[in-house]
Amino acid sequence: MAGAARSPMLRSVEHQNITLALELRLADDALTGRVTAADGKETDFSGWLGLVATIEALLAEPEPVPATLTEEAAA
Repeated sequence: MAGAARSPMLRSVEHQNITLALELRLADDALTGRVTAADGKETDFSGWLGLVATIEALLAEPEPVPATLTEEAAA
């Protein structure tokens, strides 16, 4: 639909890249593993739903504020 007008109902979407390291162990159809966030936080999980819940929990955490911004605010 080239040239279609944007709907006023659509709002601007912010994009964010998130890096996670995923370690999976599969034994007898039982999935377990660990998700490591970019800040080094490790979270173990069990099962497919546990994997999804772990990722959702990591995404729900507020982003850390870079040290340079917190130093500027303190000045």
